[in-house]
Amino acid sequence: QYLYEWRLYELGFTSKKPPVGRRVVVVGGGYSAVDAAERGLKSGAETYLVYRRTIKEAPAGIYEIEKLKREGVEFMELVSPIEIVVEDGRAVAVKLQKMRLGPPDESGRPAPEPIPGAEVTLEADLVIFATGEAPTPPVTPKTAERAGLQLDKSNTIVVNTLMQTKTPKIFAAGDVVQGPSRIGPAIRSGLRAARYMHNWFTTQRVAVAAQR
Repeated sequence: QYLYEWRLYELGFTSKKPPVGRRVVVVGGGYSAVDAAERGLKSGAETYLVYRRTIKEAPAGIYEIEKLKREGVEFMELVSPIEIVVEDGRAVAVKLQKMRLGPPDESGRPAPEPIPGAEVTLEADLVIFATGEAPTPPVTPKTAERAGLQLDKSNTIVVNTLMQTKTPKIFAAGDVVQGPSRIGPAIRSGLRAARYMHNWFTTQRVAVAAQR
């Protein structure tokens, strides 16, 4: 949501500027967390990326996180938030539980386990949770049925090789088709869909004109 609001602001779809913190803490280790940390850094904030496992297990990969560190983001591993400290209705800090790695969980990665009594408090006036990913806006079975779309078992939209959905006049691209990813693959997918849309609708107009 944080990145979505910034994108709307940058494109001029809203005049409301998203919140800019002095010290931003991003929770997570995936691509959304990396993107949010980059945005925090670009806004001039002192930015922290905190993750409950180590850099080796981070879904975004070692390369992306090392790149963030070189750019100035502070990376803290083996910590998990347990409380956001609020004063006068605003976040002022986040309490982090120190973790250790245990046996692998269902994902195959070592499961993070809390270390009793080991906590640390980090000052923060903006805390961003990027621990799960979903398309914005999300596609639900109800909205898909209403639009005449077909979803797969991951609730992503099924398209053919021309990026067409079950309803030929509706094309889909990006995370709603391929699942959560970084902005690059989403843009490529959107460009492909735009090209196929242009070709398809141009062909339809020619066919209609020929019938008149």
